Amino acid sequence: MKRTLCLAVLLCLLLCGCGGTVQDADLPLLILRYGDNQPEDYPTTRAAEYFARLLEERTKGKICVRLYCNGELGDETQVFEQVQIGGIDMARVSLGTLAEYHPEVEVLQLPFLYDDAEHMWRVLDGPIGEEFLTGTRQADIIGLSWFDAGARSFYTREPVGGLEDLQGLSIRVQESSQMSRMVELLGARPVQIPYNDVYSALQTAKIDGAENNWPSYAATGHDQAARYYLLDEHARPEHPCRGQHARRGHLRRCGQ
Repeated sequence: MKRTLCLAVLLCLLLCGCGGTVQDADLPLLILRYGDNQPEDYPTTRAAEYFARLLEERTKGKICVRLYCNGELGDETQVFEQVQIGGIDMARVSLGTLAEYHPEVEVLQLPFLYDDAEHMWRVLDGPIGEEFLTGTRQADIIGLSWFDAGARSFYTREPVGGLEDLQGLSIRVQESSQMSRMVELLGARPVQIPYNDVYSALQTAKIDGAENNWPSYAATGHDQAARYYLLDEHARPEHPCRGQHARRGHLRRCGQ
């Protein structure tokens, strides 16, 4: 399993800008817009649903979260920029995206940084993880907590027996200079392609492979276009907003 931690971000002074008074007591006083580029049944979107349900219950319907999944609001970079300018209120994004605006978090993406998941959570749940969360304010956002979506591994259109077999291959990486450099050091050619375009790039042989966690590999159909998965678990990149997984169900869209 590949681990991708996901950042939930909130625009500074959000509550000051979105409050208001409504006459109908049945309507929420505040509606927060939350973006995720993963499909509806993906663990992070189901976790967002769970978060939305808890928030609505505990505020007795006064605060509601409107969820947009499957890249409906754009790719991660576009969503991140919308949070920064107040176009939307919250988002779950990868560390690779955050690192382009807050370079200090790149250290959390170093390959083979953790021994296992328990080691990772000891770091993230401690003072180091808290320091990185509060440090996101430099990018005009607030990191809320951490998500865990699995460790990243490589997958390819043709069989590979180890990392040495990646030499000369074109490998899709997320839009991250650090991930591109890692692939270069392995002797492959990094290709930065938006997440939603990876399937077609694999199908048309624009790229020879990619790297991501197992849930993403299976949920997007990449397993049909690149059938060989090299379980090297080279990275466990975190994203602020660790939450519990929601039970199966449809995303609720409030205020619509």
